[in-house]
Amino acid sequence: NKNIFFLISNINLNRHHLGDNFDERIQQRHQSFVVTADNRYIISTGYWDKSFPVQNTDVAKITQVLYGHFDIVTCVCRSEVTIAGNCFLATGSRDCTVCICIWNGTKGAIVDREYSNQEINPSPATILTGHDREITCLWISAELGIVLSGSEQSLVLQHTLNGDILRSFEHPSKISTPRLLSPSNDGDIIVCYDRS
Repeated sequence: NKNIFFLISNINLNRHHLGDNFDERIQQRHQSFVVTADNRYIISTGYWDKSFPVQNTDVAKITQVLYGHFDIVTCVCRSEVTIAGNCFLATGSRDCTVCICIWNGTKGAIVDREYSNQEINPSPATILTGHDREITCLWISAELGIVLSGSEQSLVLQHTLNGDILRSFEHPSKISTPRLLSPSNDGDIIVCYDRS
């Protein structure tokens, strides 16, 4: 009886690092990062300087650093992608706002809505308000034109991409925090809360 051992080695395995500027008070979760549809860029949150950088995944180079919030960015998500490779990005923050940005897939950058050639410090397309606590989770759809956002202690808001509030609702206990949001095929909004 012979035992056969295989040694699998990745000599050229390159590990990339997202940086050391993460705020230690922020717990990193699945919505702390989002990858573009072509898997070439990652947008990350949780930095103490209130930024959300765009990093090229092939060479681990930061290609853009964006500012649009007045406190630490806590979560990010992206919409479905158009044929041209463009989509919307939503970022939520401790400043109780949600910023909607436009991702240009051809340029591999977030661009300004009014000045599409402006890639340096582009303005958010829309800033959504209505929360009075830190944003904890997001969901966005370009096709439906809606954004769902949840904040600490149970408030969930539904906005249009233009910033109009369509509806709001809270968990009856008012102490549970939403962590995941998604609409069903029937138009119901499914919310996963922390245990209270």
